[in-house]
Amino acid sequence: MAVNLAPQVRAWLVRGLVIVAAGFAGWSLLGVYSVGLSRAEYLSPTRAFLRAALAGDTAALVRQGAEPGVVQWAVQARRDEPAALRALEAGLYLGGGSLKGDTTVVWFGARSAAGACVDWALRMYFAGGSDARRIGRVAMYCGTRATPPPGAS
Repeated sequence: MAVNLAPQVRAWLVRGLVIVAAGFAGWSLLGVYSVGLSRAEYLSPTRAFLRAALAGDTAALVRQGAEPGVVQWAVQARRDEPAALRALEAGLYLGGGSLKGDTTVVWFGARSAAGACVDWALRMYFAGGSDARRIGRVAMYCGTRATPPPGAS
């Protein structure tokens, strides 16, 4: 016995199934491109990076694999935003990450009593494998001269 549905009902059922299928496919793809982050693998080097930036130790930044533009960023951030760097270093926690080609993009938040930084306060781009990892780019989203996070107006 076949069920006869009105064309409008059938159309809504088809749309619903398409939406569910698209949602499932999207969720599956997120699993492919997300990164299982190890706290030690990214948190420790980022803390060391922030300590070197606060100390103005460009040699340590280079030893950690910072690209020349990142070293310049650290020098500028130390000069312009020392309070934000201190807040990041003191309250840094791992937020999440994603994989883009051979680059792992990692987001960090900072717990700060002064409120200088918020969730997703720092984004770092790590390129290469764990044995030869480089810091290719850094973006800070706290402090007075920070770039607003993506999507913020």
